[in-house]
Amino acid sequence: MIDLKPSQLPRLRAGSWVALDTETSGLYPDDGARVASVSVAWFVADEVEPSGLPADDGVIGVAFPFAHGIENQPWFNGAFALFGGDDGLNLPLDEWAALLMWLDGLRIVMHNAQYDLIMMDAGLPEWAPAGPVGVKLDTATQWDTMLGCKNLWPVHAKGLGPTAARLKLGAKLGDPVKDWIRKNKAKYVAQGYPSWGSGYDLVPWLVMGEYAAVDAVLTLKVFRVQQQEFLDGFGDWTEFCTKQMPLMKQFVRMERRGMPFPRELSAGYVGVLEKKQREVAKGLPFAPNKEAALKFFFTDETTTRGEAGLNLTPVTVGKATKKWPAGAPTLDAEVLGDFARDGVPAAGIWKLYTDLGRLASMYYGGYADKTGPDGRLRARIRQIREETKTSDGMADRLSIERVNLQAMPHDGKLEAALEGLDMPSVRGLIARAVEEDYPGWDLWELDLSQAELRVGALLSDCKPMLRAFKEGRDLHQDTADLIHAPRKTAKMSNFLLLFDGGWNTFMRQVKRQTGGEVQLTPAEAKKVVFPWKRAYPQYKKMADIWERFVTEHGFVPLANGQLRWFTARERQWDARKGWNQRVQGSIQQLFQEWLLEAEEICNRHGVQTRADAQGIGGAGVLMTVHDSIICLLPRELAEVIVKEIQAAAVRLWDDMFPGVPGAVDAKTFG
Repeated sequence: MIDLKPSQLPRLRAGSWVALDTETSGLYPDDGARVASVSVAWFVADEVEPSGLPADDGVIGVAFPFAHGIENQPWFNGAFALFGGDDGLNLPLDEWAALLMWLDGLRIVMHNAQYDLIMMDAGLPEWAPAGPVGVKLDTATQWDTMLGCKNLWPVHAKGLGPTAARLKLGAKLGDPVKDWIRKNKAKYVAQGYPSWGSGYDLVPWLVMGEYAAVDAVLTLKVFRVQQQEFLDGFGDWTEFCTKQMPLMKQFVRMERRGMPFPRELSAGYVGVLEKKQREVAKGLPFAPNKEAALKFFFTDETTTRGEAGLNLTPVTVGKATKKWPAGAPTLDAEVLGDFARDGVPAAGIWKLYTDLGRLASMYYGGYADKTGPDGRLRARIRQIREETKTSDGMADRLSIERVNLQAMPHDGKLEAALEGLDMPSVRGLIARAVEEDYPGWDLWELDLSQAELRVGALLSDCKPMLRAFKEGRDLHQDTADLIHAPRKTAKMSNFLLLFDGGWNTFMRQVKRQTGGEVQLTPAEAKKVVFPWKRAYPQYKKMADIWERFVTEHGFVPLANGQLRWFTARERQWDARKGWNQRVQGSIQQLFQEWLLEAEEICNRHGVQTRADAQGIGGAGVLMTVHDSIICLLPRELAEVIVKEIQAAAVRLWDDMFPGVPGAVDAKTFG
């Protein structure tokens, strides 16, 4: 490990590329996470005067502690330290300033730049010797090697470690760090370290400093390979520069802005929900807990309230346990909903009880707990999904972390739980927050209308659907007439059968989509699915064609010429999704361009400048939910801005999907 301070960094030629990486106390600033250390790396060849520092294949890296070490934590009381030597380690404010001065005029590379940009802006904790300082590095950051991985090597893992190993550039030093955290973090949580903490800020600096420096070195090495590959004509340089990098910075801006949310008001309603929950519990024939519910429904044991169990046959069972050697019965929302609709004793009451608990913990309480001190609720939108055992992170749809605002329940799904309670829905809470805390501003939601149906009809050349869209006809009524079914059923079939699902899947999806209000028998499902497929045979044909194409070639082309690649595992198990990904991936290509244009339109009208002048925080584009954009706009300009954003979407649509008209619905949020 190189022992160097920022003020001792060698001078580099103007415009040199440098890598920057952060180690932090957690993932999200609103939880309290802050930067613990910063590491940088540079090319020896860019030094104005040779520093003589040890290099790794022409790259030098060094890490700087600013808020690191157990002894320096504000909760540490001097007992049970286990490790020592890090007291007095952290650098003062003048060294932070020296680091920023060194970075000035340089071009920054990061791996997963979205995260590092957000954390560098959040800055250091209050207790750091340098103080609670942060910096916005958006303009200086010109390369994200993780996005470069997506562009150049789409079927490979995007993480820094796997990428560096595959390219034979070196290895991350993560095992000693992760081993230390796994063995020791819990001991310090007991002393006061936050449970959400990463533990990276606790690892002894002799271990952590080298780990952090190596990450910066590897990032710059990966950058060097990517730069050469782009120069050699591989990948899509235009896509990387004009779309992938701007999108990353757009998501950084959106996370900084956040959604208005009335934390205290929402938290106050938790008590209202819990009170109703206690009242509902009085009508249960068993104690209000999951294990008691399982015993009541699936055994004949007498409950603590003197009621005999129903001894029902489980629909499905999970893993075997001591209490359930044959497997614990499943009593999830779907099973419980079926019991309630079938009139199973106590099922309706237990469902209401659990629904109230879910609303209290996940939404009214959960959202409140995650709302920042500025009254904003922040989610993290990612261009690249996490790679897991069941997901390769390849889908073009955006993923969301921390607060799943895309799962925010619509008002209709809350009616039963909120009946008799004088309280707003979750969406109503947000609308009220804007009305009360942002006078003269409105929250707008703009949504691509029937995007999947329109694009599916175009790419499959489904003439009946295309004719309906071009003539402005009621597509769902046309379908109802063709399959001799009610319009509501026809509408569901249009959306649910687009990707060639079978009757059994359709039956389950209808039940899920309607919250169990509509439950089809197999015969009823077949009477809808088979006529629909006869009326629109193009969709099964497309599913077959693109399944074969994925199996043979490993990708599907999207409407704008981009390719959606499939990994080896996907080609083996998920090739049938080729048609789905061709449609949804094409829509996402358009949506992402639309999102960037919406930001430009808001900037052109000075939306954020006006918000800054009024001191209300972030404004303009705040969030995306599926195929919709949510914007906070000044009321006097909202109509003009909304029309421009709608027009931008239609123009982009006509360029990408000529042959089927596009439309954008707009309404105030609530």
